[in-house]
Amino acid sequence: MNKRIDDTVSVNRAEILKKQREAEELRKAALKAGIQVGAEEEKHNEEITAALNAVVNDVERIPPIPIVEELANAPEEPEDPLEVRRRQIRENIRKERE
Repeated sequence: MNKRIDDTVSVNRAEILKKQREAEELRKAALKAGIQVGAEEEKHNEEITAALNAVVNDVERIPPIPIVEELANAPEEPEDPLEVRRRQIRENIRKERE
């Protein structure tokens, strides 16, 4: 069983290294093309890389991968009136139970 786990870990590490090399090549190609990565995006990418490189054992845990919210690109959709009413009904039922 441990051998199977070790094989899985080895395969995962190989995939991670391959993806890191691909990402580095893409970043270099983007820099050559004149596309600059913002500091915030670079920090996010570094955190993801750190999480992927973290060793999992009983003492050390993988840090959560942060979620980057794209507020400018995602226009807020108007809420469905039925969903608003359903939420109100759920809140009323919850209050009655208390």
